Amino acid sequence: ARALAAASDELVSQIAAWVGVQAYAGNP
Repeated sequence: ARALAAASDELVSQIAAWVGVQAYAGNP
């Protein structure tokens, strides 16, 4: 469960970073 939580947290971080880049680039 702990490993899954860590993987989920990493995924959330990756998604947040991608969304930030998309917003910065002005893409939908």
